[in-house]
Amino acid sequence: MLRNRLFFLVCVATLLAQACAKSVAVAPTMAISKDAASVISPADAYAVVDAQLTTEASADSAPPERSIAEVVQQYVAATRQRTQRCRPGPVESAYYTELEGDLLESLGAVGVTREAQSAFARCASDLETAGCGAEPESCAADVGGSLAESSPCLLDAQCQSGRCLGAQVQSCGACGPARTAGIDCGDGTGCGPGLECANAAQSTQGAQCFARTISELGASCTEGRVCRAGLRCNATTSRCEELSPPGGSCASGKSCDQAGAFYCDTTSVCVARPRTGDPCANVTCAAGLVCDRSSKRCRGPRKDVGLQASCETGDACVQGLACSRVAAGSTSARQCLALAPVNADCTRALCGSNLVCEGLQQGAPRCVSRLTPDSCLR
Repeated sequence: MLRNRLFFLVCVATLLAQACAKSVAVAPTMAISKDAASVISPADAYAVVDAQLTTEASADSAPPERSIAEVVQQYVAATRQRTQRCRPGPVESAYYTELEGDLLESLGAVGVTREAQSAFARCASDLETAGCGAEPESCAADVGGSLAESSPCLLDAQCQSGRCLGAQVQSCGACGPARTAGIDCGDGTGCGPGLECANAAQSTQGAQCFARTISELGASCTEGRVCRAGLRCNATTSRCEELSPPGGSCASGKSCDQAGAFYCDTTSVCVARPRTGDPCANVTCAAGLVCDRSSKRCRGPRKDVGLQASCETGDACVQGLACSRVAAGSTSARQCLALAPVNADCTRALCGSNLVCEGLQQGAPRCVSRLTPDSCLR
């Protein structure tokens, strides 16, 4: 239910095409990427999802005891808390609202099964107590949908094969054929439920689909073997290892636990990240704090920042504005600027509600209306 282009978060490649460079997230994904300012109203999405779940007959496993809306709220709250523990720096002010709306829309899409919804409910519960490192297994198991091969789709989780091929912001894809272990997956279209696309031990063989298995401490994490929750795969040794505790050694690429509050310094020791008022020119502030561009010190995020006022990632502009770059480049200063309307240039400005920035790679970005999963089946 999760690592593919589709299941559980809102970020393909990086957290939402144009806005991704400004945000950090710790969750799995469940929707094709879209602009961070393109917020689906959770209130509207609740009504749609609950109506679909009430009227849609299904032969799948029994529905979750709680409503989808309740489960999504639990998941978003758990993700927010885990982000605070495990990721440094700020998160875009609109990110969690965006995440909530995306999940409601995706979980209620035609083709997404009750089995997938139940798996998501287990993931939401497990995330509440999950440590840093690998996510809980319940959040990493792909669950296929009910749509047959060649059916129109927008999400991987709509398809029996777990593979929706060719879906774009403004065009639907089609459910692809199922894959089996040993099949080449270097085309980037994934493998489907129960499989993991990974590089083969023999480098000449490239990426292949492997049966997904869980590895314990010290075990290999290659060829479809993934570390259990709380461990990490050391890229140098290809073995599962524990995260280093505060004050512990972080040599040989070993990561620090509670990375929202600690980092590996130049002496290879896990030390506290800078807090409010501390210098932050060369290190990311503790979770939830902003590194002020002018003072080069950590501060809390600001609220209700006005039009054309300076802002940083994590600051909240007044309604209708977004913290946008004033020039090209990831290091550019930012200001609170108006959201771009449909067909407007989105080189720097963020697009408005239910719009997404399309055409960045082609050099002609503009705000366009995005598809919803069910629109491909109408």
